[in-house]
Amino acid sequence: MALLVLLGSGFFLASVAMLDQTILQLVLMLLFVSAGFLVRYRLFTAYLVFIFLYPLLPSQFQYLFKLDLVEFLFLSLAFWWAFQRIRSQRWRLPDHPLNPLLSLFLLVSAISVVLALISGHFVLSEVFLLKLKDNWNIFRVNPYSDLAPLHSLIYMMEGMLFFYITIDALDTSEKIQRAARIIFYSAVLVSVLGILQYAFRFQLLEYWIKVNPKIVRINSTFSDPNSLATYLATIVCFAAFAYCSSPVERGRPVHNAGGTPAFHRFSKEALLHIVLVAVVFLALVFTVSRAGIGAAFLALFLLPALLRWAGIDGSKYLRGPTAWLVKRGAYVLMSGFVLLVFTAFVINYQNPKPVSLFQVVMYTFNPQITFDRMLQGRITFWKAAIDLFRDYPVFGCGAGAFTNALRNAPYFQTQPENAHNYFLQILSEIGLPGLILFCAILIQILRYAIKKLRASDVLDFPLIFGLFAGLIAFLLTCFTGHPLLLLKLQFVFWGFIGPLVIQPGSTQPVPRFSWGTRIFICTIILVAAFQIRSTLQSRRIPVYEHGYHEWEKDQEGNNFRWTGRAAISKMEVRGAVLSISLRQLNPEAVKKSAAVKIFVNNELVDNLHLSSFEWKEFKYYLPHLMKGKYAVLRIEPEIWFVPDKRELGIAVGNLAWMCSLSDPIGVHELEQEGTESLYWTRGQASFPLQISGEMISFQLLANPSVEKEPVEALFYWNDTSIKRMILTRAQWQNVSVGIPEGEREGIFTIRVLRTTNPKRMRLGADARDLGVRLSWPLQSGGKPVILQENPTGLLTHAEIYGISNNRNHPFQLVSYPIQSSSSKMQIRSCGVVLRPEPALLDSVSPREGNWIRIFPKSGAPKHVNVSIHVIKNVHLPPGPVVIRMTAMGNIAAGEVPVASLRINDREVARQPVPYEDWKDYYFSVLWPKKGKRLTLEFVNDYYEARQWMDRNLIIKEIVAAAAKQEPRELKPGWQLLPGWVLLAEPVGMNLPFSPLDNCYSISSK
Repeated sequence: MALLVLLGSGFFLASVAMLDQTILQLVLMLLFVSAGFLVRYRLFTAYLVFIFLYPLLPSQFQYLFKLDLVEFLFLSLAFWWAFQRIRSQRWRLPDHPLNPLLSLFLLVSAISVVLALISGHFVLSEVFLLKLKDNWNIFRVNPYSDLAPLHSLIYMMEGMLFFYITIDALDTSEKIQRAARIIFYSAVLVSVLGILQYAFRFQLLEYWIKVNPKIVRINSTFSDPNSLATYLATIVCFAAFAYCSSPVERGRPVHNAGGTPAFHRFSKEALLHIVLVAVVFLALVFTVSRAGIGAAFLALFLLPALLRWAGIDGSKYLRGPTAWLVKRGAYVLMSGFVLLVFTAFVINYQNPKPVSLFQVVMYTFNPQITFDRMLQGRITFWKAAIDLFRDYPVFGCGAGAFTNALRNAPYFQTQPENAHNYFLQILSEIGLPGLILFCAILIQILRYAIKKLRASDVLDFPLIFGLFAGLIAFLLTCFTGHPLLLLKLQFVFWGFIGPLVIQPGSTQPVPRFSWGTRIFICTIILVAAFQIRSTLQSRRIPVYEHGYHEWEKDQEGNNFRWTGRAAISKMEVRGAVLSISLRQLNPEAVKKSAAVKIFVNNELVDNLHLSSFEWKEFKYYLPHLMKGKYAVLRIEPEIWFVPDKRELGIAVGNLAWMCSLSDPIGVHELEQEGTESLYWTRGQASFPLQISGEMISFQLLANPSVEKEPVEALFYWNDTSIKRMILTRAQWQNVSVGIPEGEREGIFTIRVLRTTNPKRMRLGADARDLGVRLSWPLQSGGKPVILQENPTGLLTHAEIYGISNNRNHPFQLVSYPIQSSSSKMQIRSCGVVLRPEPALLDSVSPREGNWIRIFPKSGAPKHVNVSIHVIKNVHLPPGPVVIRMTAMGNIAAGEVPVASLRINDREVARQPVPYEDWKDYYFSVLWPKKGKRLTLEFVNDYYEARQWMDRNLIIKEIVAAAAKQEPRELKPGWQLLPGWVLLAEPVGMNLPFSPLDNCYSISSK
């Protein structure tokens, strides 16, 4: 195991060589070598240096360079620690009774991560390996959510490794005492930085300012105020019991005549510690984290009473303020709670954007607001975690994959976050075995801690009691937060566990695996093998990318992304035609055009030169390049520039798939020379044709580069290669190609393997990329093709109807008018005939006038702003009901408003409202026998500071009607409406292109 630690940490530390700054490389190498000397000659000193430094270091040093200093220092320590163990022939990790449980937990977590990695994308694909290469470099910020499972597992392993380093370094009571003081003093410095941040408002996080600009929330050296609050709450509880009740005077115990300890005085050191604890508590208050402050009060006031009830009376060993906490803390806590609830009830403060800490407290303890509102929507994420667990009960959705899972159906959330409950996070990400093992680890730790408390003497008890209280405070914050997802807090957690479970001077035998445990391991591995097999058979990847920067908007509001030196998209094939929007903004490329190469499945499709700042759209017909369900698109700019610390290649807009062509693509503007029409192609051009014979004839002229070297041209009919030519002369020649027998309609494609840009090659003033020149139109000849005629023809093009999200399933609805109600229709999605389904809304057409008005009342204004929710008692007969909501939304703070439909307080549907004009949204539900209360609530309200009124969403009306058939969730397929065909297609929230907007064909053939 020590060898694995050495190799693993060395693998990550090798990324020092990837840095560009030579001075930084030298500094980091000096730190690495210094850590080696410290570990070699004094492991305990190296450990003290690390536990003092890691809370003070910023999580990511964004301002000078992107570097995770915390992880670098830890891996340096781990590398030399493992090297020393191997050098002394200690090949195993330190023995401890927790080893079996930790091993089982890591096994289940690793299986969960493997399943998550293979379910979302191809683990051994080109794109995955490129992302893994970037993620391996610890000096880069990890921007890839696809690798979040792997990242989460590494953090978990690093935290447990720190536990083993702790129990190896702290082998005596004196060392534990010294390490505890270092932890406390480091936290004081973090608190001082936080207080200065509150006073001078420097480096406040933009997100928290935007959420509530009236309240300053500090984060000090941590990534957010809530993680800082978890850390400070842990330290406050630890230091209050460990150092605020000192039974010493001038460093020695004071004894009575009978030899019993006397605790009647405080030393100057103890008084100083009280002041320092107050500083840490003040910084905790400035985080305005209700979870952190609440956990601190519970651990300080309630924990001593619970331990007294369990037979551990701290009043025997503690004096001063802490003795008062032990004796009367529970009564004070209960009295304060009742007083706060009564005060909040009288004041009735309900604005979820308070402007002071007092208002935060009044809002939190107000019994007149719902629990979900008080928790700021956390219950929604808790329910989503439970839903994920129901779908993935054994191994979960994958460690670190919770946020990604919420972006997709059926768990769609507009703002996916973590579960805000670490226990539910484990349940949803790692499954029931993972949660059971994690709880078993905690129970064992608490057992060891209580056992150590019972055996402690008068001098050790305050420290052990403080460590125990700090650990409890940390775990309490896990019920509304996710601290163990962060590396720093992994070190805090396992750093506190180490001293609690160490028994200095005693051997701690490691229990062997029992037969029951071995059977459990074999069962887990067997189930994992079957799960991996089924996942490999059913996995789908809508898109998998590498090399793009974050999405942004141009001056016209168009979404786009910059590429780096190269960008790759591995996509599901959603049609035959791929559309790419590109824009060149590199000033050097505009002065002298530079090439942008487009590859599909490693074959060069086009070589572009963009000489203007305008958006250009390029379309490619690609069935001859599709070797399966997926296509790999690679965009390689010839040059790039660095205007803002990013390497920028070319701007890429939305990628879109189309299933059919109506006009030629891949050609420049149609030209006229006398009476003839001519096209210049680019690297690839495609022409939709209807022909009456078996031959296509045209005239062809090669581009000017043919004078230096022959040019190869390939010809295709649909996905079949029909001709290959070597062009050697720049003169017109007649070309005839045959098409497959019996085919009348199809796509004729010409690929030119080398284009030329005359202006760039100094062959003329033409700045276009030229392939070959064709006479137009193409002529059809040969023996006529006899085919059956289509009597009805095709229907009109699709019109986007809206977006429906029934029961958390996001769909894009596309509607088609029916030309003949007597025709038996077929609907095709990318050439696949969709199976017909019964009509959904045919019984509740507006023409029938059978809608029941629910909201607003008669005589109300034409539209109503909804502040929080609409609650109406609706008397409908039990059975299938269709509800229609007519609403519009205003995007605020970059969010689309989302409505939640509830019946008797049970959510039955969740609906995003993305349009700023009136649209109808339908919900098909089953009305219960005893149900009468309908609630429409907006789960992402955006409040004004004073009026606290939702300005996201406006409702015109809500109506309902009984349906004749069982309610159905909208699924991919079609529903025949009066006069329309409605298509519902799942919308992948991570797609970089507009999915399936015009990727349908409908015919009666």
